[in-house]
Amino acid sequence: MLFFVALGGWDKALQVLLVLIIAEYITGFLRAIRYGTVNADVIGWSIVRKTLILFIVGLASMLDGWNEHGVPIFRTAAIYFYCGREGLSLIEHLGANGIPLPRVMKDFLEQLSEHKNEKRSRKTRL
Repeated sequence: MLFFVALGGWDKALQVLLVLIIAEYITGFLRAIRYGTVNADVIGWSIVRKTLILFIVGLASMLDGWNEHGVPIFRTAAIYFYCGREGLSLIEHLGANGIPLPRVMKDFLEQLSEHKNEKRSRKTRL
């Protein structure tokens, strides 16, 4: 119970975030198995990243303690942000694992991938 208190309580937003974190991790692992890219180092760092997400939610909850109104502004913003990131990554993993996605979603993921590759190529040129 102390764990949930440190994260600001056990509400729907935190429940959704935890489900997304777990689902994203599992589908990412299945994707790695499918493409033969399973690596203990990557798996370990993935767990570290997920733990850091929860640390940030806890820190945001502490920041909300400074707010006189008791409204969890920082915690809510952190949870929504990471729900979006984890959800997007989950959808990407589902597509890579052969789950059919709507054409619009595939196009969006393709655009993101192209943008990411473009940013990487700019970094290597610098």
